[in-house]
Amino acid sequence: AAFWWVWGGVLMVTEGLRILTPFGFPWLPLGAVWAGGQEVPYLAQLASVGGVTLLSLLLLVQAGLVASLKPWAWRVAALLVALQFIYGYVRVQQPAPALAPTQWVRIVQPNLGAGHKWDPIKRWEFMNDTLKTATLPTQPNTLPPNLVILPETGVPFFIAETPEVGAMLAQAFPRPTQLLTGSVRREHVWANNPPTTQYFNSLQRIDGGHIAASYDKHLLVPFGEFIPLRQLLDALPLPLPLRVLSQARLDFTHGTASPLLPTAVGPVVGLICYEGIFPLFVASHSGGARALVNVTNDAWFTGTSALYQHAALQRLRAIETGLPLLRSANTGISFATDGFGRILGRLPPHQAGVLDIKLPAPVPLTPWKWMISGFSTLK
Repeated sequence: AAFWWVWGGVLMVTEGLRILTPFGFPWLPLGAVWAGGQEVPYLAQLASVGGVTLLSLLLLVQAGLVASLKPWAWRVAALLVALQFIYGYVRVQQPAPALAPTQWVRIVQPNLGAGHKWDPIKRWEFMNDTLKTATLPTQPNTLPPNLVILPETGVPFFIAETPEVGAMLAQAFPRPTQLLTGSVRREHVWANNPPTTQYFNSLQRIDGGHIAASYDKHLLVPFGEFIPLRQLLDALPLPLPLRVLSQARLDFTHGTASPLLPTAVGPVVGLICYEGIFPLFVASHSGGARALVNVTNDAWFTGTSALYQHAALQRLRAIETGLPLLRSANTGISFATDGFGRILGRLPPHQAGVLDIKLPAPVPLTPWKWMISGFSTLK
């Protein structure tokens, strides 16, 4: 029993360290087990009080009690699970504030091969197919969307440098409809000697074919979007495989601006790919937000459980902050939840389609969001 509690303490310390940025990786914290496929995640609602870390701590306590093999401990563990469920059930029964009936959002899932995005010829076909899906007719009793959301790099062009793409977007999404899409952008730094170019993985709001607002991804994937300590790696006498790893790709540049983007439905927190698995990052930027918007390309996870794990982790952020979550994934899983994490609509993996959602209002301020936002303000 003593070993279990020591081991549990080690697990909690390491889990706490993994939620820190920029080099943390909080994939599958223990508490995420409660955020799985159920339509209403009652047992995950305690994340609104102490984040997913509280869920992990409670799960360790429950498991430790069961592992003690003592009848009284089993009863205590069962009581804790029952109380956890009751809290979640009561919380979810609370009515959300009144909805704005005209705030409609369209989530687009193109279901296109990621490799086609950057092929000089096929990417035009990719663009046409994406717009064909994105402009499908609305369903009966559904208003035209105020905001359309495409996934990460849903527009695989430098939009500001490609007028033809701007014209296509203006025709597909005429004002007042706004488009929120993942894309890439670049800046030329002429002051450097020699001049350099910085590349950004971005989420851009497009109005009438023109970029009206942009958020550059803060938390880049190490060894996926940038090589940590690249200069040191280049200077070391590394074996060929590692040297190829450090020299074979350009680095994206970390963004610095706030992920809070103004849109037709109110300010939204833009979360590009795995940024949404960081509970502190999301909560600290969610003050004044109307919703969370996660754009991602999970085609790399095809055939693995990671596709479902990533979706569940994003869902926890809605419960923690009380904000609706709108998720557009290239090949799925695309879905929308309210601020309790309840599924409002979902598109299955590997199927092209759109999801038209009347955006629900946020639920009242959660203790977790209040606490993390307060610490962020003090900084």
